[in-house]
Amino acid sequence: MSWDYSIYPELTEKQINCFKIIGETLYMIQMAEHAIKTCCIYIFNKDADFQYNNLFSYEEKVRNKTLGQLLIAVRTKTEIQSDFGVILKKFLKDRNFFVHSIFNDVNYGLDTDDNCTKTELFLLELQDYGWNVQNVFLAFLMDWLKESGVYEHLPENIKTNKHLKQAQEKGFSKLFEKNDEISVVFKKHKPN
Repeated sequence: MSWDYSIYPELTEKQINCFKIIGETLYMIQMAEHAIKTCCIYIFNKDADFQYNNLFSYEEKVRNKTLGQLLIAVRTKTEIQSDFGVILKKFLKDRNFFVHSIFNDVNYGLDTDDNCTKTELFLLELQDYGWNVQNVFLAFLMDWLKESGVYEHLPENIKTNKHLKQAQEKGFSKLFEKNDEISVVFKKHKPN
């Protein structure tokens, strides 16, 4: 049985636009989280016995972790510049507020045009944070791919991807400071 929407009032243009921004924000969050998870699998992996033939079991372990748990794991493996640390904390806090409680907060929601405007502004800022977080992790991943020798084996469409090239050129990866552990990880995970 499909849902009967006739019991709800007609949506206003403001509400329709807000729903669009909600979807865009969810997409941006998922892309940022995917970049973080990918880095956790390949770069920030704590398992000393990491092997590429066990990749799917590592992906499963990472998939079940919350974003907060993943960011704690990242912090145990590298130093994050303080400015980026602030961005990560804000992204996590706002992401959790969006996912778990924004529509239970009296200052946000879709019930009035004013609340729709507040919600849109919050979501657009969250998208910006998600975009920045994603770019930093993608740039760090690309640096790791080059340092580990994997980059040369990537398909050409990944090497020439405009977004990935842009993330690398902007120097986002410098927001991580490589420590000795990361250098060991680079060497340890170098493919045969």
